[in-house]
Amino acid sequence: MSKIKSKVLKTYDEPTTLVVIGFVDHNENSDVMITDDETGFDVYIGDNLEESFCSGGDISIMNLPEFKMWQKKFSDAIGEDTGFDSFLLPNFKGYIGVTGININNEFIIDFDLDNFIKHQVDCSVSLTFPEGTQIVKMENHQIPSNFLI
Repeated sequence: MSKIKSKVLKTYDEPTTLVVIGFVDHNENSDVMITDDETGFDVYIGDNLEESFCSGGDISIMNLPEFKMWQKKFSDAIGEDTGFDSFLLPNFKGYIGVTGININNEFIIDFDLDNFIKHQVDCSVSLTFPEGTQIVKMENHQIPSNFLI
């Protein structure tokens, strides 16, 4: 169990391959609203900082069929350097959390997920995943061939 405080964003009880993208989803919604401008977010697995990613201000989490709808809707983003990143979570099981880190390097959760987090508190934003989670970076928002269904 992680020592990092985070708000549970989503829970998956069955292994599900997911795509996390620093942009709106196929319905032009998002799971995390960071700010109304380009920004970044970090990813923690267990208690360890693993990666940093670029975002257009949002974070969306989609299963593979939803992501394929996203690819069709935003086809101009495929194969381009868009300024936001995406990654794959193969066979993910467990919780996905969101946390803030304030200027004192303390993990905070005193924000509302229904509004831009950085407009509420002065912090950086991170996603948290359970120990053992695998992250596969995606180039230009394309699913690596060994994960295609």
